[in-house]
Amino acid sequence: MLELVRDELAELFRGTAERFGHEIVSMEIATDHVHLFVEADPKWSPAEIAKQFKGYSGRTILNRHPEIK
Repeated sequence: MLELVRDELAELFRGTAERFGHEIVSMEIATDHVHLFVEADPKWSPAEIAKQFKGYSGRTILNRHPEIK
């Protein structure tokens, strides 16, 4: 299902990275999952980084495209 919103999702991830000062080194959006390789300040734990990306993008995509749920 993610192929339907691939470009929109990539843009949301880029915006999240910019907002928190992260750098996306590599991004792959598959049909049912996403791989992100992110360079971030050590003040952020991996769990916090995942929450930043998943929280905003997930809410936004589901609000805009409820059929994906």
